[in-house]
Amino acid sequence: MSVLAKLANTKLARETGFGHFMHDSYQFLTQSYRYLFTYKYSRWGLGNRIELVYKELYRITKKYPYNIGVEISSTCPLNCEFCILKELKTYKKRKKIHMGFKEFKHIVNELSGFCNLLQLSGGEPILNNDIFRMLKYARSRNMPVLLASNAVLLTKEKSDKLLDNPPFGILISYESPDKKTYEKIRKNAKYDTFMDNIKYLINEKKRRKQFYPIITLQMVLTKQNMKQKDTYHKSVTELGADYSSIKALGVWPEGSKSYKKKMEEHYVIDKRKTRISRHELDKNGKLKDVQIKKGMCPGTQMLYIGSGGEILPCFYVVANAVSQGNVLESNFKTIWDSNSYKKFRKKMYNGKAYKNYCNQCIGIGAVSELQKVKLMDGETE
Repeated sequence: MSVLAKLANTKLARETGFGHFMHDSYQFLTQSYRYLFTYKYSRWGLGNRIELVYKELYRITKKYPYNIGVEISSTCPLNCEFCILKELKTYKKRKKIHMGFKEFKHIVNELSGFCNLLQLSGGEPILNNDIFRMLKYARSRNMPVLLASNAVLLTKEKSDKLLDNPPFGILISYESPDKKTYEKIRKNAKYDTFMDNIKYLINEKKRRKQFYPIITLQMVLTKQNMKQKDTYHKSVTELGADYSSIKALGVWPEGSKSYKKKMEEHYVIDKRKTRISRHELDKNGKLKDVQIKKGMCPGTQMLYIGSGGEILPCFYVVANAVSQGNVLESNFKTIWDSNSYKKFRKKMYNGKAYKNYCNQCIGIGAVSELQKVKLMDGETE
């Protein structure tokens, strides 16, 4: 399959129908293998895993998105240095701050025929009081969920509810094993409370001998925590999570000049110094524009659904996005297949969807460092 992947990624392949066929074939084969044979899905149930394969084939045939994020809460209790949520006041751009269970159920029903991974994010999704009902319902429709959280609100009571209705995985922001560094980056968060929360979740999952959720702790690599990179992996191993991840920082295109200046001076690591970086700085320490080539935009196969049901084509333009409709008011497939959305995806494909943002895209050009902390129970190398 590696040969097929290389052929599908050539310029000729990307710009021809045959290339799309190769790309789709490679995607279907790799995803099917993942659902049927990898250990992460081994406890998902054979019938459910076979259904995921059929759903993937249907998705590819209809050219529906492979990656869908749902913002179930558009606000957050923290004010992290590299986040623009509070600055942009994205919640004011939504019809609702918190998505209701009824709305979420409607969205899952709309997507369940082809969506095999739903990312629940925000804001902070734990702020939504219906989160546990949402997880239970998504599981009932055979829709694996990846929950992204900062875990500062994940009390023992909420951890118990989470484990009673586990998502497929949970991605927890863990910026540093050093208390001072963590609290500097994650403003309004208390390191001791955070550590108590994640320790309880990990240990209670073990006590229950539970396979899901697969727990990944993730650091966003910056100048602030770069020196703690090695001790970070060791810390995650000691905590007993399933995976340790280090992710590249993304400087949000919609951020103000003062925000970008702060990022340039105190956070961005030039990608010539580490592979875990999205950004390159010029000789004056200013962010360079991204050189986008035709076909590079990931947004053509992704979308983000706002807390009010808004269809937002790009994960990385969240406040000033060109909404393509509302999934709570119109059928999703009708919106996706509409002429206006097709034209917009074509602009995205050509790297010209957002005049002021595409040249600052944070969806391309970076890698993450993911380490398996240990073999999961029963797994073989």
